[in-house]
Amino acid sequence: MREIEFRGIELSSWGVYVVGEWIYGSYIHCDFNGDSIKASNRLVDIKVDPKTVGQFTGLKDMNGVKIYEGDVVRMLVDSEEIESGVFWDAAGFCISASSGYEPFIGEYYNSKQCEVIGNIHENPELLEDKR
Repeated sequence: MREIEFRGIELSSWGVYVVGEWIYGSYIHCDFNGDSIKASNRLVDIKVDPKTVGQFTGLKDMNGVKIYEGDVVRMLVDSEEIESGVFWDAAGFCISASSGYEPFIGEYYNSKQCEVIGNIHENPELLEDKR
């Protein structure tokens, strides 16, 4: 069974600005109080920027790093090195490709053949020319 885990970038206690630390744990969506994550190593829920929340795909890259929605991965496809974002689509976790979204794991892709090189929130420049 796949581990269910989320991450998001911490907001100040007033939810006004980003503090910058990644918080990992269970995601709590609340229209009244704002989105938060309950981390196992914290006593209280931590408010997070909802635009940065991403779910763990259940997969790890070639270095054993967990792959989250919003990560940017580098992989070798048909002898060509590409960098792609990991996104959620109705079919599951996908990567962006020139032909649109493609399944992340399938006939051509394997998580052990890719490497997490950043994420779309802290490193948007990694995908600028691919959008």
